[in-house]
Amino acid sequence: MHKDLYKFLIEMMKEEDWEFERKAAKALIEKVQEINCNHSQMTQTHGWFCVFGKQFSAAIPINCGSLLHCYVDQYAIVLYRCTNE
Repeated sequence: MHKDLYKFLIEMMKEEDWEFERKAAKALIEKVQEINCNHSQMTQTHGWFCVFGKQFSAAIPINCGSLLHCYVDQYAIVLYRCTNE
């Protein structure tokens, strides 16, 4: 799954859109749901959240469950799903 998301993100960055951060977060979340829809019922019932940027050491909740992350140049993308919804 990491490889699929990484390729997807690289393609989005090539578009050079000014609203890249917002669109990347939304598109990555949708991509994770698409990839996992046949593998995990939890993905369909629990919301994914995305943090995108260069520095966000305290941005992710302590009680988060599933984590997925990748790096592109200086940017990091972290997807997480809270465990206490």
